[in-house]
Amino acid sequence: MNGRRRAGLIAGSLGAVLLTATVLTGCGSGIGTTADEAKDSVVAFVDSSTTALGDGWEVDSGPGLGKCDRVPGLGGISYVYIKYGPAGQDPVADVDTVEQLWKRQGVTTERYESGGSDPVRGVRGTGGPVGSVDFLASSEGYSIEGDSRCVAGDFDEITRDSQE
Repeated sequence: MNGRRRAGLIAGSLGAVLLTATVLTGCGSGIGTTADEAKDSVVAFVDSSTTALGDGWEVDSGPGLGKCDRVPGLGGISYVYIKYGPAGQDPVADVDTVEQLWKRQGVTTERYESGGSDPVRGVRGTGGPVGSVDFLASSEGYSIEGDSRCVAGDFDEITRDSQE
């Protein structure tokens, strides 16, 4: 299995965790933020996170448009942006680097780690300039998935406009 496919699988399984966190916490209040600003913000945030970890990162997906609830019963849109990169030499230090960067930007973070002899480490967060974000550090590769704040917008209309 090549590195891109492995990172895609890692990001895919991570997506379920991130989706659960987004559903439980909402995707952040983007009141006063336009759809373009939300998209630009999540791209800049993920890009700055990957830059802090070095070269070799590639876009896996996005920024992709999605639906979200700004408050229960009031829909909106958000953007998901995923990048993957090579595994670093020191995943523990890399998780710390990402967590400190995010905290300086107002993101509330939580670390996690799987069991086993080769644990997957990571940190997820909410708030600041994004709705939610997750960094996964595996010996097979790294990934960062960011979800923008949920902002006012009509998913169907934006989808139609982007196809014209």
